[in-house]
Amino acid sequence: MKILFLANRIPYPPYRGDKLKIYNLAKRLKDKHELYLLTFAQTEEEFQYKEELEKIFKEVHLIYLPKWRSALNCVSGLWSSKPLQVLYFQSGKLKNKLQQMLRQHHFDAVHVQHLRMSPYLAKDRLKEQSKTAQTLQLVNAMNQTVSPLPMSLPTQAAPVTPPAPPMTGTQPPPQPPP
Repeated sequence: MKILFLANRIPYPPYRGDKLKIYNLAKRLKDKHELYLLTFAQTEEEFQYKEELEKIFKEVHLIYLPKWRSALNCVSGLWSSKPLQVLYFQSGKLKNKLQQMLRQHHFDAVHVQHLRMSPYLAKDRLKEQSKTAQTLQLVNAMNQTVSPLPMSLPTQAAPVTPPAPPMTGTQPPPQPPP
C-alpha cells in the first residue's frame, strides 16, 4: 500500500508519545508498504532529522512552522470558532503541499496524527482521491480531560425492580413491592 502520514510534529527523535507512536508504526510498516511523510518542523534544528526519516519514508516533506507563528495563529484566531489546537497547527504551506502530494500520488491510505490535523483532510480536499482510506489517530485524547475512574465498584448493588407489565383496559397499575 501507498500510505501518507500527516503529522503535527516531526516523529524524530522518537522520545515522546506522539513521536514514538508514528515513528514505531512507520518503522514496522516500511518493509511492506510505500510510506510518505508530511509534517511540521518547529525549529530549524529539526531539519537535520530528515535524513534519518528517509530511511523509513520514501519521501519526507517538512514544513517550517516556528512556535512564534503558531502562537500568532492562536492570537489572531481568538474570535474564531476553531479550537486553539487546530489554529496552532494551521498552515497554508502545509495545505498547499498536501494538495500537491494528493495530485501527484495515488495514496491507498492517509494516516492523520491527532485531531488537530484533521481539518487538512476535509472531504473537499480529497476530491481527487475519493477512494482513499483515511485513519485518524487520537493519541491520549482523553487522558488530560477525564478525571480518574474509581478503582473499585461498590460491593452492594441497589435492588432492581423488574419492569411492570403493560397496562390494558381497566387494570389498576401494579404496586411496587413493600
